[in-house]
Amino acid sequence: MKRLRKIFIKSIAEYPLIYQRGVDYFESGMVKNVVKLENIVKAEVKGNSFNAYKVKIIFDGNEVHYSCSCPFEGVCKHIIAVFLKLENGKGKVKKRDKKSPDWHKKLTLLSKDELIKLLLPYVISDNDVKITIFNMLEKMGINIYEEKFYELWKEICEAIDNFEDYETDYQEEHMNIYYNLEEITKLLKKDKVSLDIKNTFIDEALEYAIYDETGISDDLLDSVFEIANCKNDWLRIIKRLKEEESHWTKELVIKIYRDHLKDNENYLKERKNELVYTDDYYDLAVFYKRKRNIKKSIDAAEEGIKKGEGRKIKLYIILFEYYKSRDYEEAMKYLREIFMDNPSLDEYKKLLLFSKNKKIDAIWAISYLKENKWDYIIAQIDLYEKRYENVLNYIMTGYCSDYHKDEFAEKLKKIYPKESIQFYKEKVEFYIRQKKRRTYSEAVPYIGKIRNIYKNILNNEDSYKGYIFELREKYKKLPAFLDETKHL
Repeated sequence: MKRLRKIFIKSIAEYPLIYQRGVDYFESGMVKNVVKLENIVKAEVKGNSFNAYKVKIIFDGNEVHYSCSCPFEGVCKHIIAVFLKLENGKGKVKKRDKKSPDWHKKLTLLSKDELIKLLLPYVISDNDVKITIFNMLEKMGINIYEEKFYELWKEICEAIDNFEDYETDYQEEHMNIYYNLEEITKLLKKDKVSLDIKNTFIDEALEYAIYDETGISDDLLDSVFEIANCKNDWLRIIKRLKEEESHWTKELVIKIYRDHLKDNENYLKERKNELVYTDDYYDLAVFYKRKRNIKKSIDAAEEGIKKGEGRKIKLYIILFEYYKSRDYEEAMKYLREIFMDNPSLDEYKKLLLFSKNKKIDAIWAISYLKENKWDYIIAQIDLYEKRYENVLNYIMTGYCSDYHKDEFAEKLKKIYPKESIQFYKEKVEFYIRQKKRRTYSEAVPYIGKIRNIYKNILNNEDSYKGYIFELREKYKKLPAFLDETKHL
């Protein structure tokens, strides 16, 4: 099992507050019923209500997968609490309560048949227990590979079929599917099962991927593509995909011919029959370029600009690279198109670096950004060119909820500390006014930024203490806010 360190646990928490709440839950003894099954850990974590949320962690080599039944998306405080429980349990032996039974001793009193009778219901109902037993038998040299495959695949199929069930824990189901697919892939890559089983998996996995409504088609295809290790496998996949008439399946066929079978003739045949989007033309242009047929590459790019659907920026880039050493005006035309398609500081820099008349092109670029209300990018350019007053004006006007402004306030805090404090105070007030615990927690980092400026830039910690006192006094009737800020 992966050795846990607090630095790893902190790294998976998206926000410092999530980690701190996980610490609170762990230290409050909210983690209960921890069960370890080889590389799988299950636990329950008591919530603020009567609910106990179920956390599952799988240690898969150097990777760690985790899920929680709570409604929070991503790594929640319950997952952090369980990780801390595991980390703090390393190397520590908890003394058995004298009043509790010695279960090891009690179980030795049962016969083999009695133990089987006791264990059998859990093996049948709990797939994690089942897979753990399979792994133990595998280590003993017992050939259970086909049975293991069928159990893993059956659980995946059941999970996919049950996705419409409102009681389903989608996060855990996705994790289980991903983990089971990894295990199946390992079995099939090592040729541990028959060719018939391998073909069955390819056919059924493709069927699910083609008609997927759960968001796991990429995982299924990754497994299918990873186990395909001969021409017959790829031809079998192509045959099934060609039964569909979607652009997606056609693109997969083209990819197989190009990347896996290295069949240029069939690639070109399929590619030329499927030129709809600009990405299709780009793919063809890149193919010709790799074959050093530059004329056909440029022809494909120019045709894609005229006929292709979707953003054209990748085609513009090909044409700019071609013309930049051949025709300045033509190259500049495509460079402006690139900037308009993807306005950004980086593209602004590239435009001026190539330009022979930087002043005129800079004015054109800023005018285009103003016309299309790209104020955020104009502020980036102002910051890059050290027009700090313009950036400050961008920060202090308009809606303080604009998250783009945070990065500028952070960069200007040493130049304009008092103005940055004012900006952060407005952010804090904005989040408090929502009157939700979640938004109170979002205000906390900004209070931390205010403290940092008062303490480390203005050397005036007393002003921060006065601010936080007044803030807590002002919102003393909001107990959830006071709870979220009690450590400040």
